[in-house]
Amino acid sequence: MIRACSALAVSALFVLGATLGPLTAPGAHAAESASADKIDEVDEVAEGRPYPGDPTFEAALVADEDARLVDVRSVISSAPWRDIDTARPYLIATPRTNTLVLVPRAEPYTLQELAGTATGSVRVRADGAYLISDHIAVQEGATLLLQHDGGMRVRLVSGADYFTSIVVLGGSLLVRGAPGAPVDIGSVDHGGPRVDADTSDGRAYLRVLGGHAEISDATVHDLGFWSGETGGLALTGIEPPDQTADAPTAPDAAGESSSLPTVALTEEERAALAVQGTLRRVKVDGNAFGIFASNAESLVIDATTVSDSLVSGILFHRFVTRSTITNTTSRGNAVDGFAVARASTGNAFSRITSTDNGRNGMTLDGRPLADGPSATGTAVRTYGDNVVFRGTFADNTRYGVEINGGESLAVRSSTISGNEMGIVLANEAQGVRLTNNELRGQARQGIAVRETVSGVYIGRNSIVGGETGIYLRNAVGDVVDNTISHAAIHGITLVGSTTGSTVTENTVTGAGPSAIYADRSRGAIVERNEVDGWTESRSLDAVLAGIFQPLTIVWVIVMLIVVLSVVARARARAAGIRHPYESHQPLSSYSRGVVERSELEAAAQRSEWAIESERAETDTATRAGAPV
Repeated sequence: MIRACSALAVSALFVLGATLGPLTAPGAHAAESASADKIDEVDEVAEGRPYPGDPTFEAALVADEDARLVDVRSVISSAPWRDIDTARPYLIATPRTNTLVLVPRAEPYTLQELAGTATGSVRVRADGAYLISDHIAVQEGATLLLQHDGGMRVRLVSGADYFTSIVVLGGSLLVRGAPGAPVDIGSVDHGGPRVDADTSDGRAYLRVLGGHAEISDATVHDLGFWSGETGGLALTGIEPPDQTADAPTAPDAAGESSSLPTVALTEEERAALAVQGTLRRVKVDGNAFGIFASNAESLVIDATTVSDSLVSGILFHRFVTRSTITNTTSRGNAVDGFAVARASTGNAFSRITSTDNGRNGMTLDGRPLADGPSATGTAVRTYGDNVVFRGTFADNTRYGVEINGGESLAVRSSTISGNEMGIVLANEAQGVRLTNNELRGQARQGIAVRETVSGVYIGRNSIVGGETGIYLRNAVGDVVDNTISHAAIHGITLVGSTTGSTVTENTVTGAGPSAIYADRSRGAIVERNEVDGWTESRSLDAVLAGIFQPLTIVWVIVMLIVVLSVVARARARAAGIRHPYESHQPLSSYSRGVVERSELEAAAQRSEWAIESERAETDTATRAGAPV
């Protein structure tokens, strides 16, 4: 029986081998495939920390603020034809609280002056802080100056009943503190000692809508709610400059140009539509949006710190052009540290630091505003020409730098460490240059280039640690002269269509399935790379992934049958030869006891007597003629 089982197992082994193919140990190919699949996964990370307010009510309050500003501007524009004394500031009755309008004049307005002339709107508290209890609107041609020797504190009333704001409508805002004596601007709950930390019922904010702003040596904190325009400290223009492009003069029916005069905006007029401003040595803390800018030109932000914003730290939303941010830190914000949204171009970020943010250290989005015809006729062009130089992006929840679309973008000489991924390119980005960057200790990939990205140059970067140093999937780029070390899976991975890409002169050291994995790609040129310092090994995950394959499991079961049959035969031989019926019990063991011989003989005699008696009875009945 044992020999039959063994023969059956061996036969099954040969049959399965012939049917399914040769048995192979889980080797490099299986490990590398598992590794590539792992890093192929679409990365889904929470989009920052959740917003703590009331989205429905706050969105409605934003709409109310838009309507209030429309009303205020309507009154301002019609004031010369109404019974309004425009020679001095005046109040407009607006919902919840009034709006104080500062009319044009050569001299700037100060809070010291307003505390004496507009006592219902501005007053000085007992502790010396200036309390603003009405909205303030700074008309075009007017300037509001916040300055005081030794610094000053400005508090905007903000609570459940109403909140206040300072909105510059084409005028100027000057905030001038001094080193060690800043101008401190913040919200205050119902005029009391505490700041307003609750955005669910709206919150005081500061906005420059067109015009000009200069803010230096100031602290701006605990302002804003829900939208960027009401987000805390907002610099917004009147309308997007890109939508005022000159149209060509149409020829008339005779093929000649129209005789009517054509008027086009000058560069100065075009620039006047955008907000301009300078922020130096400003500390922004606890706003909804730290600093929000849109429709702005030539902004300068220098030596500024933004922290703990409820959304993003510094956001260039739309049509921010030719602006610079230098020596600035953004940390601990709920979403991105720095973000450049679609339609913002020609901006430079130098020596910036972005750490501990809920999503990305920096996001650059250059995608078109529309993919085709739209209700507003939005342009379909891509945007770009934004540069990051000597930045530091560390310990952000998602990416150090994310580039979504756009063209002519660059990240140079930056340090990126401790993020989920270092630099990620996607969504048809073109002409991006990533050079001389140092990337350390990302959880997954150092540099990832994904899906329809083209014209990328990745050169002279140092990448240490992570699962994969450089990852290229269905994209085209040149990966040249990079140094990659201590990668856990692959130094460089190519997946999908990479035709037109080159991977040359890179130095790859570390340990994993392979230094350069290109088995699942096609079209790339991979040559002249230094990989002698790479040790081929397999991670536990890769080994397990290779082992637990259907074919491998079948062969393991077959081998177990063979092993068990061999073990059974060995045990049988070790026990020796035994009597075949040694396990059977004698019949006497099932009786009530031992039977004596005399009892057996007596029983035999009784049986014989009974037989003789039966015969005699039979003979008697026969003779008498009775039936037997």
